[in-house]
Amino acid sequence: MKFTKTLASIAAATIAVSSLAVSAFAADALVSMTVPEDSKPQDAGQVNLWELPFDDSVEAWAGKVDKAVATITTEAYANGALGGNTVANNGWASSDQIESTEAGTHQWVWDSIGGLQTQDADGKSNGYFKVEVWWMNALGEKGNQTPATLTIDKVDFYDKAGDLLATYPAAADTDTKPAEPKPIQTKADISFTDKKTPSYTYTVKGDIDTLKVDVALSADAAAAGSGWNDWCSAGVAVKNPDGTVKYYQWGGASVNWSWDVDGDNVGETKDGVGTETWVGTVGADGGQISIPVVKGAVVDFYCLSWDTYNGVQYTLTINDEEAAVEPGEPEEPTKPGETEDPAEPGESSGDVNPGECSGEPVNPPTGAAVAVIPAVLAAAAVATTGIVLKKRSK
Repeated sequence: MKFTKTLASIAAATIAVSSLAVSAFAADALVSMTVPEDSKPQDAGQVNLWELPFDDSVEAWAGKVDKAVATITTEAYANGALGGNTVANNGWASSDQIESTEAGTHQWVWDSIGGLQTQDADGKSNGYFKVEVWWMNALGEKGNQTPATLTIDKVDFYDKAGDLLATYPAAADTDTKPAEPKPIQTKADISFTDKKTPSYTYTVKGDIDTLKVDVALSADAAAAGSGWNDWCSAGVAVKNPDGTVKYYQWGGASVNWSWDVDGDNVGETKDGVGTETWVGTVGADGGQISIPVVKGAVVDFYCLSWDTYNGVQYTLTINDEEAAVEPGEPEEPTKPGETEDPAEPGESSGDVNPGECSGEPVNPPTGAAVAVIPAVLAAAAVATTGIVLKKRSK
């Protein structure tokens, strides 16, 4: 008796698991039907078929259909057929009876259809196709049965070459691309500071590898006439999230010296234009610099020349992207016209004196000696914060 009860428990558990498996299909199925005992599903008050909804989109390919495949999942024996109005038969035709003799997922196939009709000989719409279930068995023996479920999961239509024409239900679009990050711009004015303080500091928001910055000589600096020239230089320090710091230079086309950041007479950048640490050449009409960065990097901008002029030298337009919003995080709206507050440029002592990028270089805070530009270049040399000068070849 104990053994019999155990078997009954196992059988009941098997039926329960089977029912759960089918119900999982039913949520996405075209049609689901359940019978309490062996019977025609319609006798149990069930919708026993799926009909193709003919519309303009179907009519575009219906005439090419040569095979239909219905995917059926059932918990017990079932049979049925596929049928419709065909071009080849000039009216109704169907497959032979198709059987699923055991539980599981099966394919009911109707081949050599010869096209589905969309109009009859008189031009009247007569497009019709269906998958119909004729009989279903319930679970267990007669007199002690439990309900069984069948689902029509999907129907595929193929042409004579075997190419897929359509699937019902339509497959979900899994190739959806994530939304493109929105570009953002931040404007900032930079001036020569106290040799230690950055003229402006910016934190990279987007997941980018290059921060592109449009540079324009300020109107005041341009009005200063010969004060700015191709010997004027500027620098950038990039502080990465991993703690590393990279130094870069940009500026006029004649810059051929490195930037000595710490005053040890060894440049942290290479010798100016065309080197691996040079990120862009800017002329009197402006230009663009391209700074290697990563998301979250802190970028410090420095003016390294024209220390006798305490006005705005450059106006920067920093091109970044919005930070990606993590799932579940609310996105803060950007207020119209709102940008980062630019850091105030440091002031240099003395009155405004729009001079040339020339004269003795500004010594670094450590007091380390830096060579003076030869007299022949004095009129065009650069007064800089910690510049390591390179002799020009004659």
